[in-house]
Amino acid sequence: MKNSYTLTILLMFVYMNMYPQNYNSGYIIDSKKDTIHGFILDQIDEEMGLKIEFKNDLSDLSSELYYSSDIHEFGFDNGRVFEQQNSIVGTNDTLKVFAKRIIQGRINMYIRRIHGIKEEELFLRNNYLNKVVQIKKPIKEIKANKDGTKYAFEDNRFIGLLNYITSDVPEFKLNSKLRKYSSKKISGEIKRYNNLFTEEFPTDYYQEQKTYSYVVMGGIPIIMSGNGNTRNSAFRFAFYMNKNFPEKNRKLSFISGISYRYGSWENEYESNSSQHFLSMIPLGLNFHGSKGTVRPYAYFGLGLTMLRQPVYMLDSNQELESIVQRYSILPGLGVGVGVKIKVRSNFINIEFTPTGNYSGIFMNIGFTF
Repeated sequence: MKNSYTLTILLMFVYMNMYPQNYNSGYIIDSKKDTIHGFILDQIDEEMGLKIEFKNDLSDLSSELYYSSDIHEFGFDNGRVFEQQNSIVGTNDTLKVFAKRIIQGRINMYIRRIHGIKEEELFLRNNYLNKVVQIKKPIKEIKANKDGTKYAFEDNRFIGLLNYITSDVPEFKLNSKLRKYSSKKISGEIKRYNNLFTEEFPTDYYQEQKTYSYVVMGGIPIIMSGNGNTRNSAFRFAFYMNKNFPEKNRKLSFISGISYRYGSWENEYESNSSQHFLSMIPLGLNFHGSKGTVRPYAYFGLGLTMLRQPVYMLDSNQELESIVQRYSILPGLGVGVGVKIKVRSNFINIEFTPTGNYSGIFMNIGFTF
């Protein structure tokens, strides 16, 4: 019955879920090259590649929609800037898009994320030559040799484009290790090129945002199979850290943490036992909702579990006969599902995790800050 009440309350929160939108201060540069200050709907890069929502004032009930063909540039006050670029589509067509500026110098570098981190394209503008090249992330193809054996092929035409955009400095040579596409390695080459001209072209490098959130959790079992045992009792405490990259993806984060579980029981063989679990997850993945007052989530991660299990053996008169201590280190799997409920800038968590050897489920209540 208690479980039914809990589920009903959670469903009520889900149905009442609201989706507040987050506008941050920034500016746009319109088609007349006028700068207009206001507030821009903060979204991931992919969602702002073709259009943005803009308000002159936060009190405005509605927002204006600007497409990538309407304005030349927009940016947030934290230095996250997008400029209009011409993206080649197919063989002859071009599409005006917004790409984020991550390097500014003699060569500016821009990145446009199309499908999160899976697909992207780069734009390199040589401000001295006034030339721009577009580099698309190569798609791996499976090709076959004459003997029928197959191999993975990745187009490396981007190296020729890099040579072209840096050709005004004949003595500049690309790193010979740059054979496969990597936006990180390409940005390193552009930085190395720009460092030759810092006096004439001041450089600026944008660092993409990383945010951290922390979760403190405590729980007790709501389902617990004793397998013939009696007087079962257990509890759990946990601490987690989430590392987020809000400009790339707001539905996936990296999680690490530690949890402690305790359980004790008396079994049918007239012996008492208890278990102490200390589990560490150095790295895991957290999938979660990115909008709304109530946001579901699920996580899993691999790690280690240290087990201490003192076993108390009783004689026929229920007197202590001996104590056996058992210790072990085992590979561990941390998993959990739940919802977090937004309260101002923080969240209250309701989470369900397995009890481990107790064949049950913990209900955990926690706080994200």
